[in-house]
Amino acid sequence: MDVLAFNLQWMSFNILLALLPVVIAVVMYKSQSLITRVILGVVWLGFLPNTVYLLTDIYHFFEDMQKISGVYILLDLFMYLVLVVLGIITFVLALNPFERMIAEKFKKKNSMKVIYFVNFLVGFGMVLGRILRINSWEIVTNTKKVAYYGFFELRSWELMAMVLIFSVLAQVIYMQFKGIVAKIS
Repeated sequence: MDVLAFNLQWMSFNILLALLPVVIAVVMYKSQSLITRVILGVVWLGFLPNTVYLLTDIYHFFEDMQKISGVYILLDLFMYLVLVVLGIITFVLALNPFERMIAEKFKKKNSMKVIYFVNFLVGFGMVLGRILRINSWEIVTNTKKVAYYGFFELRSWELMAMVLIFSVLAQVIYMQFKGIVAKIS
């Protein structure tokens, strides 16, 4: 039971981090000020990887299976499935207003190119977070560390391969689920 309580705690925090770019995206989309949009866009981009990052937390479930049994495994699995679904939903809800904003300013075809690039940056951020253990807020609180690990990531073929995998995953998720999430939002 301690495992479930601990998981609920960190999952709640990660869900909060995933909700931030959703809120920021809506405010950014509704703003008429270019300066406000740019500032919010930078913050949004820093927190956007936290959405789809929730999917990668599923690997903790396999660690949990060594610690719990019986009905607790089912409860734990349910918590992880909810986390994955929320990761998909928050990712799409955070990216869709940005895509609409870009499509209104540029041609729709060009807006998809921007989305591809954003998803590449999401993949880069996911590797920083999942593999190199950098937190979003460290962009401000420990910029030197983020820059150091970012350059390290750029020089590593293995890490850049992970970036591409996470980027493609993000793009596929967005393309597959944006229509569904748009209908219910």
